[in-house]
Amino acid sequence: NKTSKITSTSFFKDANSIKLIKDGVDRENFKLTVDLGALGAVSESIEEWFALFGEDIIHCHFTDGKPAGCPTGHMPWGLGERNMLEVLKAFEANEYRGGFSMEYVDARSFRNPEKWDRQTVEQFESCLERM
Repeated sequence: NKTSKITSTSFFKDANSIKLIKDGVDRENFKLTVDLGALGAVSESIEEWFALFGEDIIHCHFTDGKPAGCPTGHMPWGLGERNMLEVLKAFEANEYRGGFSMEYVDARSFRNPEKWDRQTVEQFESCLERM
């Protein structure tokens, strides 16, 4: 009796597969979320997503992680390898006006989530001051 695990990447392996679906749906109200954890898992960049989808990107799961080839994203900022300032600059360069949400599934953040939220907000505000 084999059990299969269905994940977000089971159906949407990369930006190009999502673009095929988006083009097939062909609706103005079909908008997208950039998930930094998923981008890292498939070694895609924020710039690649904006090149394909532009202003149809309206939300970001804003998480730390390993930027390329690693399925273990969704870390609180400070536990991974991403440079928050560079990530924010990439969004700014593409005139992003959507929202950011923190999405942590890393077990290290479970005991004291308020600490990680506070640390992320402080780092975010510091980056904004430097932009």
